Amino acid sequence: MPLIEGYVRDRNTGKGIPYAVVKLNGYTTATDATGYFSIVVPAGIYTLSIRHAMYRPFSETIKIETNISRDFYLERMIL
Repeated sequence: MPLIEGYVRDRNTGKGIPYAVVKLNGYTTATDATGYFSIVVPAGIYTLSIRHAMYRPFSETIKIETNISRDFYLERMIL
């Protein structure tokens, strides 16, 4: 099964966002203290969503056939 991995980063600073929740349909993981995540899923088309209390939610349809390494950038919410 393919692996998708990468970092969830702050759009303005480029720093990793710790403890963001990453979901691909029924599969869920969270970023570590550096913003890194990895998850193994069967090949297919998924809705990838990333959420963190301090950032705007991110969602994208993604096709996973082979291993993917990619960073995702979130925009901070104005409080």
